[in-house]
Amino acid sequence: MALAQNANASALRVLVDAGHGGSDPGAVRGDLRESAITLKIALRLADLLRDDPRFAVALTRDRDRNVPLTERVHLAANWKSDVVLSIHANSNADARTAGVEVYFQNQLPADEESMFLAARENGDATDLRDSTPEDLTARGDLVSILEDLRRGRNVRASFELSRLLLEGWPSSSAPQRRRSSRALRQAPFYLVSHGLTPAVLVEVGFLTNAAEGQRLATPAYQTAIANH
Repeated sequence: MALAQNANASALRVLVDAGHGGSDPGAVRGDLRESAITLKIALRLADLLRDDPRFAVALTRDRDRNVPLTERVHLAANWKSDVVLSIHANSNADARTAGVEVYFQNQLPADEESMFLAARENGDATDLRDSTPEDLTARGDLVSILEDLRRGRNVRASFELSRLLLEGWPSSSAPQRRRSSRALRQAPFYLVSHGLTPAVLVEVGFLTNAAEGQRLATPAYQTAIANH
């Protein structure tokens, strides 16, 4: 993880995640690779945040390498991030589809949530083998309550950040003969839903749309996205 130090102890700690990387290029159209575009936008955003004393910034990757989703979640937790911003580019079988989509933290289905909680508990250094069934039940009930409270706060904060990002998104000058959208949605993306802090995933545009894909590849538009 690449860190940017900030002398301001009260600075908001932002983890910027460039989607995909390394052997995982993400969406592809011609010579355009999602992993390359998201990295350029993430680096530009990190530079902007470094120049603002209100923020401290870290990157899940600062070069073309693969970082497993589980590692990205651990990075966010270990660095004690206040917010996670994950940058992606979209694709669609309908090449007319274009636009930005912003996803915020999702309430996982009960069975998935249980698996998540179990996996996290199993990774805890605390040895539970000597606990009684009553101990485990009480601990499980308490964890579930605390998880619900934490998740509710994170969902609300993630929604507000998503809404602000979408409202301030750069306007498009691309041709209008397309299926364009500016969508705010919930979905159980791993990094967004499994972290301990508010998280937002931004699909900055569709590589499969010829006009939008070429626009996303330009330094000017990448900078506009980071600036907004």
